[in-house]
Amino acid sequence: MKNRPSTMYTTIRNMIFAVLLGGVALMMTTSSQAATDRNQPNSFVAEAGAITTAPIPSGLLNNQPEAGVETGAGWTMQRIAEGFIVGSTVGDGRNDGVGRVYGMQIVPDQPSVIREFTYDDGQGMWMNTSNFTLPFYAERALAIGDASGDRSSHLYVGCFGGGFSGDAMELTWNGTTWDSQFLGDYPTGQQYVNLAVGPGRGDDVSRLYFATGSSPPNNIAREYSHTDAIWVERQILALPRGVGAAGQFGIAVGDGRSDGITRVYGTIWDLTPGGLYVYELTWNGTSWDAGRIDRIPSQAMAVAVGDGHNDGVNRLYVVGRQFGVYEYSFDQGAWSLTSSIPVGTESFDVALGPARNDGVNRLYIPRLSAGTLTEASYSAGNWSVETVGTPGGGLFRVQVGKGRNDKNSRVYTMGIGGLFEFEFRP
Repeated sequence: MKNRPSTMYTTIRNMIFAVLLGGVALMMTTSSQAATDRNQPNSFVAEAGAITTAPIPSGLLNNQPEAGVETGAGWTMQRIAEGFIVGSTVGDGRNDGVGRVYGMQIVPDQPSVIREFTYDDGQGMWMNTSNFTLPFYAERALAIGDASGDRSSHLYVGCFGGGFSGDAMELTWNGTTWDSQFLGDYPTGQQYVNLAVGPGRGDDVSRLYFATGSSPPNNIAREYSHTDAIWVERQILALPRGVGAAGQFGIAVGDGRSDGITRVYGTIWDLTPGGLYVYELTWNGTSWDAGRIDRIPSQAMAVAVGDGHNDGVNRLYVVGRQFGVYEYSFDQGAWSLTSSIPVGTESFDVALGPARNDGVNRLYIPRLSAGTLTEASYSAGNWSVETVGTPGGGLFRVQVGKGRNDKNSRVYTMGIGGLFEFEFRP
């Protein structure tokens, strides 16, 4: 029998309710369906209305521009969908060349549902084109990529809790519905809280990297590789002192040093000296080398790697619940904290991209308690912060991408009030 998730880490939904309800967390339980054989393909029908307590409609959505919602200068907002949506990814999930938006919707006592949204140019509206009911409860660990090495796009998701804790799944569109495959049945008690897809070992092979939010000790992240038609899972045990650690929310794959080598970045809770740390993991050919970048003052929720200064140099961005965003730069063989960007407390995620479609990368940060999406821009040696919009209801996830399958990037954020799209129109 599988273990229950560790109580050391509070689920995102409980943190949200604790903030919005004045510190009173509503404890919710989840249920799961019977397990299928691991590493065997399964086919689940993408059904509408799969959640009995909160029916999910397919087809046309009422997603006209919201009235009465405050937005920043030049920004417009549409609500794509309602519902408690906690995770998202943007891209070609069906491997048909069409960009779409995917959201993870949760309901108490129910398995989570991945909802797919496609923009219909002819009608000028978003369509809820499929819903996939997972056999477990999941939150933010959702991404698009090709970790199977078959040159096809897939959806990847990790279980957060319940009887399936410790499981990951790959979803493939077969032209009619979604085929699913469990990637392995591994040690229980794992809470997969975030997911990054990419060549974390510095080679040309994409793999899955899950940030874990639970015991056992020494567990920073878990890596899934597709080798010889099977999935191989590895626990990353890479603390410099080799002593107890537990996972955290943030994880990213990228060239943080701008030296042409892709590495894995994230945050850990080091149990031995006590404290939260930003870390860097480098694959040396046989194992992982780890280095602490910095100690941080409070829980970190997300990590991003990219060219935030628009000067051709990648940097590392860490967002925390209490300290806003920290920027780290690698220079002359060492990491240093180069900026502290004051975006406000209760920040839950960070995304980097040219959402204004002017070729300039900016940071986008959703705030939970304020329900505000913030934009941070770097120019002339300083960071400036502006409000993109305030949908309200608590926000905690953000993506920059081409969800409408056109040439324009947009910002997608979500939370208790649903899934929202922000478009900049100068």
